[in-house]
Amino acid sequence: MTHRMTDTQIDTAYTALAHAIARSHSLGQGKAELFLATLCLSLLTEQADDSACLQRIAQAEQLAAA
Repeated sequence: MTHRMTDTQIDTAYTALAHAIARSHSLGQGKAELFLATLCLSLLTEQADDSACLQRIAQAEQLAAA
């Protein structure tokens, strides 16, 4: 059984992420990208396998292109 976050937990995490991104922008050019890349790598290691990682990457690309 996979644990899913509640809507409140998602909101808390999203808000913290938004604040962290804003802080990383204030550190200078490229820092936000470095922050996001580091966070993504960390989160990808939580996936079951490389197939799940590739699915998440494709999903993010699709959302970014929309």
